[in-house]
Amino acid sequence: MSAGIWENYDREEQEFEQKTERGPVTSELEASDRGLREIERELGFSLDEAFDRYVRGENSNTVGGGTHAAAGTENGEVVLEAFRDAPLSSLAHESVHGILMQSGSDAELPDGDPWDQILYEEFVARKAESKFEELNTTELELRELADSRKAYEEARQKYEEFLPDEKLDLNQEIGYLEAIEDNEVRDDLCGKADDYRDNRNSVLAKEAAKRYKGDKNLQDLIDPDAETYREALKHIKNVEDQVFREYRDES
Repeated sequence: MSAGIWENYDREEQEFEQKTERGPVTSELEASDRGLREIERELGFSLDEAFDRYVRGENSNTVGGGTHAAAGTENGEVVLEAFRDAPLSSLAHESVHGILMQSGSDAELPDGDPWDQILYEEFVARKAESKFEELNTTELELRELADSRKAYEEARQKYEEFLPDEKLDLNQEIGYLEAIEDNEVRDDLCGKADDYRDNRNSVLAKEAAKRYKGDKNLQDLIDPDAETYREALKHIKNVEDQVFREYRDES
């Protein structure tokens, strides 16, 4: 083995062992310096760049019950609400949300359907999570995704006369449905639309992230060009169609 290889190995070990300079957010967390550096390597930014402030999980109404961390905004600041021992997978996931909430961040999603943006962002957050913990979706979750789509599509057919002729994205359509004067129709349609939207945002985003085999790394996905964004959305919707075909007739 050449001396050059050993020199590179020694240098990498020294860089690995050096202490990470922690900021106002990371200094509050129990995550190791090694883990925080790994998050930064994968995402291209640190937690201290993604968040302005930290709120302890014990003081949060958002985290708990299996949720280790959550990103949010408060008084113009991007806030990480988390338990101090939150796992790296949760911190990586929420950091994606945090950096996209930062108004001065370079990371920005292309313009388009707001619901597609929400779905895409959750897909990328799940990809970040998967770098530190295996993603798992159950058959029950996938069946619920398919069932919620089927129920909403059937409700739309049933109440077709109440719907607009023009094609709307899901968020716009839910806004339109909320203005329907017939309480029974409105509650039925809105309830099924909300259920479908929630399943896409949770189950579909996770399943699509698990199946993603594209050549884009996390940093490409966090700040995508129009082509990367379009291709990823196509992948996500193809996964939804595959799940729907497999499970729609089981209920």
